Amino acid sequence: MKANQIRITIVSLLPVASLALSSCATTGDPSTGGIFWSENKAQDRLADRQNQLEHAEGRTRSANSRSNETQRQINALR
Repeated sequence: MKANQIRITIVSLLPVASLALSSCATTGDPSTGGIFWSENKAQDRLADRQNQLEHAEGRTRSANSRSNETQRQINALR
């Protein structure tokens, strides 16, 4: 009788467990996603970070250019 109750409990928990596993969201970051990470999402994440880096580098170049121009103007006034 006890073995039958255990079997019924296990069989009734299987759908819940499979639903829980299938509803886990994947991530593009294998360090936080554990076994639930997606290589495609990782590639998208890397491309987004590369774009952010390029944008930041462009802003840095622009700021450096403005700074150099301002310094030239200051030097011209001396």
